Amino acid sequence: MKLAQGLAEKRDVDPAIFSVADLLDSAFAAAHAGAFDLLLDKGTYDAISLSGDPAHRRRFIETAAAIAKPGTGRFLITSCNWTQDELVAHFEPGRRRCTNQRCRTAHRIGTDRSRSRVHRASDAAFAYHSHVKQPTFTFGGKQGQTTVTVAFQRTAANV
Repeated sequence: MKLAQGLAEKRDVDPAIFSVADLLDSAFAAAHAGAFDLLLDKGTYDAISLSGDPAHRRRFIETAAAIAKPGTGRFLITSCNWTQDELVAHFEPGRRRCTNQRCRTAHRIGTDRSRSRVHRASDAAFAYHSHVKQPTFTFGGKQGQTTVTVAFQRTAANV
C-alpha cells in the first residue's frame, strides 16, 4: 500500500486513496458500502478458497459487491487456482456454468447442485468486463496458463 501511495503522490494522482481491508469482515462492508471505484485482488480469493469453508468465499464475494461502487466499480482479480471460466461462474452467476469438475464439486455446499449458495450469494453483483491475455502452455494435448486475470464491473442492481 505504501508503494502505491508513493507512486500516486509522485505522479500527482489526486484523489487516490488506497486501503487494505479484511473482506470477510461484515462491519467493513457496512462502513464502506459503494465506496470503491476499483478493487484489486491477487491471491486473496485463492487463499480463502483453499480454507475449505464455502462461507468464507461467499462472504468475500458479498463484501466485494457491497463495497464496489454500483454501476461503475471495477473488480480486478488475478488467480493461480481458478480458470477464467470458473471465476466468471463465481462472480457472475448465470453467465457461464462451471465446466470443470473440481469447480462443480467445490460448489456443492447444499442440496441444490445446479446453483450453489456461493453463486446465489452474488446474483447480478458483477458482470464480466474483460481479461488480461496471459502466456499459455500446452501439456498432454491441453492448453492452459499459470494465472488468469479477470476484470468485472459492478452492476447497478442491489445485492
